[in-house]
Amino acid sequence: MVSTNSLREPTVCQLHFRMSFRCRWALSLLLGVSIALLVGCPPSDVCLQCGAFAVVGSFSDPGIQECSGLVASQIHSGILWVHNDSGDAARVFAVKEDGTLRGEYALQGVSATDWEDIAWGPCSSGGWSDCLYIGDIGDNAKLRSEVQIYRVREPTVPLEGPVVYESLNGVEQFNCAYPDGPHDAETLLVDPDSGIPYIITKDAAGNTGVYRSPQPLTPGETTTLEKLTVLTSGSYLTAGDVSPNGSRIILRDYLTSFEYPRLSGQSFAQIFDNAPCTILPALEIQGEALAIGPSSLEVYTTSEGQGAPIHRALCSAP
Repeated sequence: MVSTNSLREPTVCQLHFRMSFRCRWALSLLLGVSIALLVGCPPSDVCLQCGAFAVVGSFSDPGIQECSGLVASQIHSGILWVHNDSGDAARVFAVKEDGTLRGEYALQGVSATDWEDIAWGPCSSGGWSDCLYIGDIGDNAKLRSEVQIYRVREPTVPLEGPVVYESLNGVEQFNCAYPDGPHDAETLLVDPDSGIPYIITKDAAGNTGVYRSPQPLTPGETTTLEKLTVLTSGSYLTAGDVSPNGSRIILRDYLTSFEYPRLSGQSFAQIFDNAPCTILPALEIQGEALAIGPSSLEVYTTSEGQGAPIHRALCSAP
């Protein structure tokens, strides 16, 4: 978590960090262009055309200190779901696009070892079509024999009036094991049609693994994931999301975002076979969250830190 104080002049060390960060940001852009030249670019008519990221708000609640997961609600217009990194309770927050808190929801009967991402996807039971998936998939030391994915029906969020504080029951727990030993990961994706989850590891460029469940998960059981592929773009990926219409995936590392479009006739898994488009994100100190809006034409990002700004880019369809 990064602490800032706008009333103080920046120290020499802070200035050096800011300059270094901007240099690394510029170098990342050059690197993204270089990667595109090496691996090839997808046709321009399949990529989103996005404007510059702009600040649309900041987190107003002091409880949101290390935002590590972000996803847009599909049933409540203008609501974003967020959660903190490791060290917090098993809870999610519903905020407006401007960062105003609308609800805090505690997930009952589960723990929060190292929550790293949140995703939207279908529910497999109960007749619900909208569920939240929370990825307890962080493992910096690479010691966990299993990681967890939690699924819960998306609750009702009041858009006006008092902030609500509620408990969520009926949380489903899915245990997942990698076929080749523990991995650290910060990105959870869910196929919007099948509900099958994908975990993308946090590794150096060229070593990023894409893992998925070979079948729909069963609550309470341990599923051995299968390794689908290895990505060559991006280094130490920190977040990602799937467009609600399933037409693309966007992944991010600390300095660049990568859009994988889904070409005509491709399955969801085949998206990762495509060369990505590069999207230059907002300048963020430690950006570890990304979400695609409900129309599939908005991209949101944010960073760790209390009161962190929320950035949004508006895009046009290819």
